[in-house]
Amino acid sequence: MDDIYSGLAGRMDTRLIGCEINYYPALYSTMDVAREKGLSGDKEGLVIVAGQQTGGRGRQGRTWFSPEGSLALSILCYPEKSWLSELVMCGSLSILDTIEQYGVKEAGIKWPNDVLIGGRKVAGVLIESRVLADTVIFAVIGMGININSNMTGFREMLIAPASLAVEVGRAIDAQGFFHHLMENTDRLYCGLKSGNSLLDQWKSRLVTLGREVSIMHGPSFLRGLARDVTPEGSLLLETESGEEVIISAGDVTLE
Repeated sequence: MDDIYSGLAGRMDTRLIGCEINYYPALYSTMDVAREKGLSGDKEGLVIVAGQQTGGRGRQGRTWFSPEGSLALSILCYPEKSWLSELVMCGSLSILDTIEQYGVKEAGIKWPNDVLIGGRKVAGVLIESRVLADTVIFAVIGMGININSNMTGFREMLIAPASLAVEVGRAIDAQGFFHHLMENTDRLYCGLKSGNSLLDQWKSRLVTLGREVSIMHGPSFLRGLARDVTPEGSLLLETESGEEVIISAGDVTLE
């Protein structure tokens, strides 16, 4: 795949995100490269983009598949510890805002990081960070988005996959999509740095709340009503026995 991304650095209406863009025709994982850049203290807002990603990661140690026509990228950040938990909100909201610019309806976020169109997964967000005592050394926002992917015959997944191009009925200009995504991410991320929480906005777009769900929470299987989220973004689950459980991480299935 040709590099259609690097030349956008400095040409977008952004303050931080996309200040530098490193494109690689093929990578095992954009997250791995971004981590090394973070350890080296590279510039905040650096974006790592791969034309092809062979070993992408999802949450809970799963593999994130990057079929042809998808966009795989990672963004290097240096957040404050107090709002580190909101990076997943920043990533998922920026993707949601971007796909809705293409006229998408019935889109939302499945707690905590999956972007859905009509119940099918079009994108996912992964956050990795290194924290020492009360200091965040670096953090990485990873995004995988099915832009022009052909999902026909794609292997069975936990959530049925979606392709933006299929949903809107036309091919998507990948460079234009990337441009919009970087501007949306920059707006939300710079808002966080200025002290503007994304919790209420993210909560309002969660399709999980008010639904009966089942959750794999470590070795345990829980079922109940997704009542609310905490200020840190954890899920408040009311179990079938009436007990309230706070879920910080787990695989959620909408009933």
